[in-house]
Amino acid sequence: MNRHLLRFELRLARFTLICCGAGILLFQCLLVAFYAAARPDETLGGFFNLIPRGIKALFGGEYVNIISVSGFLAFGFTHPLSLLLLCTPIITLASRSASGGAEEGRMDLLLSHPLSRSTVILTRLAAGTVGCVVLVLCMWIGHLIGVILIPLPRRPETLPFVYAALNALLFLVAVQGVAFLAAAPMRLRGSAVGTSIAVLAVMFFLRLASQFWDLFDLPARLSLFTYYVPGKVVFENTLPWRDAGILLGFFTVTAALALRIFNHKDI
Repeated sequence: MNRHLLRFELRLARFTLICCGAGILLFQCLLVAFYAAARPDETLGGFFNLIPRGIKALFGGEYVNIISVSGFLAFGFTHPLSLLLLCTPIITLASRSASGGAEEGRMDLLLSHPLSRSTVILTRLAAGTVGCVVLVLCMWIGHLIGVILIPLPRRPETLPFVYAALNALLFLVAVQGVAFLAAAPMRLRGSAVGTSIAVLAVMFFLRLASQFWDLFDLPARLSLFTYYVPGKVVFENTLPWRDAGILLGFFTVTAALALRIFNHKDI
């Protein structure tokens, strides 16, 4: 890993990381404010009961009541907007890095220096991991600020949401690995981004389908979304080590494959 290249990659990504980090921090605060103002446990109970069991299961509804304080705030960690703000900068950074920066000619410039391809890609993986930590930290801080500053009928415990944030971090690191692998054979950044989004969309479908049809239970094990269920983490008040290990395994395998492909492809 090269620290100068690491700083350079983080400078390139800083605007996207700052904007998405600020957005997810604000969104988590607004979720707490919405719960305090709307009190869905009193006003929206009937509506949430109409949501199909499979949809509620995606957010951990089989473990916690989504309209409870803890259940609703845990749902905020898997809200589509949260996933968008978390995954967008990581997919963008990974796709630019793994595809080699061919469009900008940066890879040719980098490899004209005494840097191996492995050093370049490992440094970019490190930059992406730093980005994952920053985004998840912003999400958790937003949740914490909202809980501290906004009166709630019952203040949720802090520790379960620390575990939920760790679950989110592992999920996001695994997303980075998938994005690197999807982008590694590509030369164009747009193709790399599109491939990464398509892979994640298929994974989400597999997880959703498994909640309705038993036929998809086995394929759903290949989905990252199967192992990212903050509602379950909050309910059990612990990080499921099996899920954590699988997410880390996803990242290790996909990053290793991406590195191998990148080392052997034409730039």
